[in-house]
Amino acid sequence: MRKPPLMPTKRHRVIPCAVLIGGNAELRDACRTVVARAAAARLEACGVEDAATTVASCRPFALIVPDVVYGFDPAEFDALARAVGASLVQIPAAGMSAEGADALLVPRLRAAFEKKKT
Repeated sequence: MRKPPLMPTKRHRVIPCAVLIGGNAELRDACRTVVARAAAARLEACGVEDAATTVASCRPFALIVPDVVYGFDPAEFDALARAVGASLVQIPAAGMSAEGADALLVPRLRAAFEKKKT
């Protein structure tokens, strides 16, 4: 009986991600651009009702949560971030320009990304 050839198993590449919980389409688009620039990562967006499932499946380096959503249950969002080793990043829910999102999120996302790598 022949043995199969010994070849290395192909490793799959994990693309880092951040998760936006809640927020409108404009906020989602702004965050998607900033996440890509700050950490060369992808953004997954979900509603509050799907947050635990999405976060558990993605294992993100950051949870981005608008302040009005965070105010709904702060302890639960903190616990969710802690459970997957992610940093929690609060942002204003409205009135944030693209430049404002960039200035606010880039340093915080880079720090979260570096923290998750170590």
